[in-house]
Amino acid sequence: MTFPSRITLGLVPNENVFETKVKFGSITLHGIEGRFLDLISKTLKFKWILKTPPDRESGRMNENGSWTGLIGMIQRKEVDMALNLIPMTESRTNVVDFSDPYTIYDVTFIVEKPGTVSPKWVLLYPFENVVWLCTLMIFLVGLNIFAFILKRKVSYCALLFKLFGSNLRQPLTIKPTNGKIIFVSWYIFAMLMAMSYSTTVLSFLTIPWKVEYPKNFLELSHAVKEGTYRSFTLKGASMLSVLQKSSQEYFQFLGKIIETNEWYYERKDIESLKDNVTKIAFIGTRYKLHLLRGALKLKSYAKSRDHLITFNIAIALRKDFCCKQRLNTIISRIKSAGLYSRLEKLESGRAWHKSKSMFHKAKQHCKPLSIHDLFGVYISLLSGYMISFIALLLEIIHFKIYTRFSAIVSVKYKWIIK
Repeated sequence: MTFPSRITLGLVPNENVFETKVKFGSITLHGIEGRFLDLISKTLKFKWILKTPPDRESGRMNENGSWTGLIGMIQRKEVDMALNLIPMTESRTNVVDFSDPYTIYDVTFIVEKPGTVSPKWVLLYPFENVVWLCTLMIFLVGLNIFAFILKRKVSYCALLFKLFGSNLRQPLTIKPTNGKIIFVSWYIFAMLMAMSYSTTVLSFLTIPWKVEYPKNFLELSHAVKEGTYRSFTLKGASMLSVLQKSSQEYFQFLGKIIETNEWYYERKDIESLKDNVTKIAFIGTRYKLHLLRGALKLKSYAKSRDHLITFNIAIALRKDFCCKQRLNTIISRIKSAGLYSRLEKLESGRAWHKSKSMFHKAKQHCKPLSIHDLFGVYISLLSGYMISFIALLLEIIHFKIYTRFSAIVSVKYKWIIK
């Protein structure tokens, strides 16, 4: 059967996916799906009439059984076929037909990284709270043990400073007469703690500590429940129904909260979705998310380590479309020749070319340490100076009081003796 000379085709204009440009009075197709259609139309020698659904959706089923978006247009026979990286699903095959798949994409998410931890209190970062607490307990226990071994030959205050100084790599100027094993154990403990702390502080100052972020769908679900993240997807995308019909509770939760809060996005509105309270995760097919990253700040997003489902991508057709077999033959040849893979690479490169270069970003991240980075260090130094100054004042006051008291006592005793 001869392929029709004119085809009415549904599409959703989207950068790098399906773009149309007017050049010298004629329309040219761009984007991965646009170039793919151009290749098919030139091979099968047909002309196309493009139509866009008012809701700009791929298609989702309403409660009454009708469909929205591109699938709805095919169901109502408003168009002959539709292109928009449309996934093949069981529910869609009930109302439309599909060509042979020409690529496979899995559904995953990219998540906004929260950035790095503020370096202001970097002196407290090397150890967890439990380690700090255990170290303090060991220090207090060791202080009492040493006081008992030395039989109070050294005051508690002097012993406190000596033991604290040993943890700061200062020599321990106490000569034990017994309990040498305990002293050796303390030397080893102080040395290891000092080395571990100093090297870790240096590493934190050199490479900022990154805040944890969701790395799979389970962690994303917990983050959304806690209110630290929001999860967005394209409106009318098939993965929303997959989430809601999943047997896993955390998938169902994500699907329900996305639909309830209407967390849908369009590429042009990404910047308006951001706020200072919650971070954002975008759920979609891996290739669309790859293209989406070109519109986002480089290195501020990361891909999930798992995926929701894998979809076959195909052209949606009317149930009574006449030339499906002929179309499948051309798609098979394009796929076998690796032409579609080449289109993917070209559009990926085009998307990344529009974003800022990786080297430029890396140059911005490589910067010298500032006052902000060393805030905690300077605070600790000033605190030490302040404590030392107060200790000096107390020693001067104590010395003067002790000297005056001694003079009064000596005068009093001399008067008694006389």
